Amino acid sequence: MKKPRIILDTNVYISAYFNPSSHSSRILSWIEKGSAELLISDPIRKENLFILKRIPVISKAYLFRIDSIIKLATRIDPVEKVYLIRDDPDDNKFLEIARLADYIISNDTHLLSIGLFHGCRVVTSARFVNWFLTQQRSDLSFTP
Repeated sequence: MKKPRIILDTNVYISAYFNPSSHSSRILSWIEKGSAELLISDPIRKENLFILKRIPVISKAYLFRIDSIIKLATRIDPVEKVYLIRDDPDDNKFLEIARLADYIISNDTHLLSIGLFHGCRVVTSARFVNWFLTQQRSDLSFTP
């Protein structure tokens, strides 16, 4: 299976913190193990860290983990400005690097309503995990 190239919305990191057995948490573990490639731009990185640091209950250890995950990410410079999401224009930053990704993973209805953008699917963490596990099973059952 080709390693999927993914973009994470900040809400995935938040969900993983509050529910360590969640789909979001599994995705973070796969990034750490090198099973998925995280793509990130500077505006996304800044939002991730800004929002996570503003949530008082999030531990310093978790912030360190997220910082380590972000350091593993492939940095992408947006090549175009996108103005597709009018109700929450800040979400457009995820679309600005979507051309290079397979998936944007989010629980945000503004992003999820896009569905597909330049070949990149916008899905929930649960849908991505189900796809990922299905791909792993099909690879294991393949015998040349």
